[in-house]
Amino acid sequence: DLVAQWNALDSGKRSNPKVEEKFLALMADFLERVPQLSFEERSELLTRLQVDRVKHMPDAGHKLQQREHTIRREISHLQNDIQTLRTNIEFFARSKNADKLREEYEARIEEAQKRIDLLQRQQQAFRN
Repeated sequence: DLVAQWNALDSGKRSNPKVEEKFLALMADFLERVPQLSFEERSELLTRLQVDRVKHMPDAGHKLQQREHTIRREISHLQNDIQTLRTNIEFFARSKNADKLREEYEARIEEAQKRIDLLQRQQQAFRN
């Protein structure tokens, strides 16, 4: 309903990037406060909203490509981080009393992989 009301406003006001950013920030805050939504559901809704907003902007194709490229770079960076962490874990395997560090690194790898999964879903949304 909020998006429909926003779309009904004068398009001249909506075409201002700062106004659009503020709207998206307010929608993100709103979605944060909906207790029934999981983190993944909130992220997916917000991504779909961002894609929809970009599609209605001038030069939408270029902006969608830029956003996809940014996501791709972040995924690559996270994959490199994971590889570095895995290499470090291999060194820990040779050392005594390294269980705590190994667990910490494995947790960091798991978090990075979750972030990659989320980014890949976002990337797909910007491609379609």
